[in-house]
Amino acid sequence: MRRVLISLFATVVGLFAVLGLALAVFGLPLVDIRPASVSVADDPAAEARGRELLAAMLEAHGGAEALHRHASLELDLRDTWVGVGRWFNPWPDADQRAHVRQRVHSFDSEAELLNGPEAGVTWGVTEGAAWRRVDGVEQPSDSAQIRFMLPTLHYFVEMPQRLTEAPLVRYVGTEEVRGATYDVVYATWERIEANPQYDQYLVYLDPETHRLAKVHYTVREIAPVASGVAHLLDQRPVDGFWVAHDIPVTTGLHDDPEAYMHRMVLDAVRFDDGVVGAAGPDDAR
Repeated sequence: MRRVLISLFATVVGLFAVLGLALAVFGLPLVDIRPASVSVADDPAAEARGRELLAAMLEAHGGAEALHRHASLELDLRDTWVGVGRWFNPWPDADQRAHVRQRVHSFDSEAELLNGPEAGVTWGVTEGAAWRRVDGVEQPSDSAQIRFMLPTLHYFVEMPQRLTEAPLVRYVGTEEVRGATYDVVYATWERIEANPQYDQYLVYLDPETHRLAKVHYTVREIAPVASGVAHLLDQRPVDGFWVAHDIPVTTGLHDDPEAYMHRMVLDAVRFDDGVVGAAGPDDAR
């Protein structure tokens, strides 16, 4: 059965790759989450207000220093995929548990899988190269699942800082979602309009705490025609840096977080300042 699921996952990834190629060649439409109010033209006032809000968000999460004074971060992860979401699950198990170590402000990380078909195996990414460690022996891997999931998890943990590095920022306004009002900022890379290479983010900020509450994002790497919404719940300070310990991901902004496609729960988060992978240039996108 597992072989069938892996084959189906590979087929889905392959289809998205074909869609991505077709998009690049033929200009087929891709999901565009940029609000109509955000013009592709320069808008200094909207940019300044957006950057002001993102800066306040970072400070509300503890500031860059609270994160960057550490070399590495450890966390105990449980990532549960349900319903249709299981078709897109990159882990070997639909209720994957892992012990993860990340080198701060990079995408170097490793995850020791604690259950499922690959229990005891460690997945890793070092300077963009994926690898697997089995019985103490580390070998390069061409796994698309490893190359996608580990950096994605890394980004979610550090998102309050990472988003401040977006070169293109626009204030959108306020928006009510499920009875709560948020300040909304649009952030992306390279150019304002949707393009197949760079992701788009709509950042939803709590106007009282200024912390990141939700983020609507695209996933160009594997699904150029799709987007998701992460709800950053159960936020707690870890040595001064606020981290969401419960991150349900839904398909729509107004969805109940309990109606998640998958849910990442961080049972423990701690800075340990050990060495993770090889030191290399930072890549914050």
